[in-house]
Amino acid sequence: VQKGLVRAIGVCNFSIKKLEALMGVARLPVSVCQIEGHPYFRNEALVRWCQDRGIHVTCYSPFGSPDSAAMMRRESRKLLEEPAVHAIAKRIGRDVGQVLVRWAIQRGVSTLPKSTSEKRIVSNLDVYTFELSASDMSTLSTLSYQCRMVDPPEWLSPSTGPYRKYEDLWDEPPPSRAG
Repeated sequence: VQKGLVRAIGVCNFSIKKLEALMGVARLPVSVCQIEGHPYFRNEALVRWCQDRGIHVTCYSPFGSPDSAAMMRRESRKLLEEPAVHAIAKRIGRDVGQVLVRWAIQRGVSTLPKSTSEKRIVSNLDVYTFELSASDMSTLSTLSYQCRMVDPPEWLSPSTGPYRKYEDLWDEPPPSRAG
């Protein structure tokens, strides 16, 4: 910072509380906050808070991290199998991934779709020639099921911290895991 090599700060998985603490002491602005974001975990309050302060939001796991339930030993729904997403995709002639990436873009966030398939990578980029209707956006933005998918227990370290409990990591109580 003193040498002028840093112009802004980017953070990942910061809550509003953590961002406020950082911004209270940082000499440089926070310009990007990368967080989980998809219709099954919209993270609306944090997205709105960042946007109100000119902090760009990048959302990872736009497909709801389909393999995370097995990796993190929990039950959860799969966004890629959500009937509402399939219905929208079928009606507009797009695939489910394109619908989810476009939903993120229309929310005003950038997103990081992950794929190892060249065909899906190309498809995930083909999202600028269409828009979701207000009705489709509303449908995806009001799905009642909400679950943080990327929430590995390995991030907690009860004896050595800094994240000893769920509340230390996310600044909120752990959610109910009903599927």
